[in-house]
Amino acid sequence: MNITQYQKAAAASSSKTLDNNIGILVAGLGLAGEYYEFLATLNQYGTDEDAFLELGDVCWYVAELATRLNLQLNPNEPPCQPHEKAKTLYAITEHLKKSFGQGHDLNKPWLRQRLSSLINAFVDLGTIANLDILQSNINKLKCRYPEGFSTERSINREEKNEFFPARKSPVS
Repeated sequence: MNITQYQKAAAASSSKTLDNNIGILVAGLGLAGEYYEFLATLNQYGTDEDAFLELGDVCWYVAELATRLNLQLNPNEPPCQPHEKAKTLYAITEHLKKSFGQGHDLNKPWLRQRLSSLINAFVDLGTIANLDILQSNINKLKCRYPEGFSTERSINREEKNEFFPARKSPVS
C-alpha cells in the first residue's frame, strides 16, 4: 500500500464528530503519544514484529493530521534521517502549538514536507522488518471499525486480529 492510498483509507476511521481544529490538536497529541508508545514497545520487546507494527498507529496520526490540514502527503518526499524522527515530531507539535495557541501563521507547505518525510521514514523502518505497516494498520482498523469510527467501539474494543496479538502495553 502506498502513502496516498493509506491516507485515503485511514480517513475512513477518523471521527466525523470532532470540530476540525480540535481534530488537528487531537492528531498532534496522538502523534506524540503513539510515537512514545512505539519507542516504549521497541525498548520492551526489541525489534520484533509487534514493535514495528506499533508504527502503524503513528502513521495513522500523521495521515490524520495531514488530512485535517487539507494536505496530501507526498510519497516522493525523502524520509527524514533515523536520528531526526523525534526532532521532526517535536518541530511539528511546536508549530501546531504556536499556530493554534499563540496566533502564529500555519505554514502548510512546511508541515506537508515534515509530515511526508516522517511517514516515509516510518514506512522505511517497516520495510527493513519486511512489513507493510500501512496495510497492517488499515487491516486492524477495519476489524476495529468495520462501519467507520464509532465512539462506542473505541471505548469497548477487543483486539481480535492477528496483526496485534494481546499483550500488555509497555506504557503505564
